[in-house]
Amino acid sequence: MKSHEVLKQSVEDVGVKTIASDLGVSPSLLYKWCQPGDEPTDSGATNPLDRLAKIFEATGDEQIISCLLYTSDAADDSLRVDLGGR
Repeated sequence: MKSHEVLKQSVEDVGVKTIASDLGVSPSLLYKWCQPGDEPTDSGATNPLDRLAKIFEATGDEQIISCLLYTSDAADDSLRVDLGGR
């Protein structure tokens, strides 16, 4: 599952306005994060999961991934995110 698909599914389950308010971002930014796009310019905003993947690719620091796994309930294979090449 691609990162934007994970975000889209999560947003649909809870609601854009609720999540945007909790994160302190606009609903339109949240919608952009849920759109596919291989380039940051495709939607105008790189989603947070893709940003974390890029940090991991640049540093190779597995603590970034471990932090996500141990601070969430995303241990189910159906919720894992494609980190692109790792």
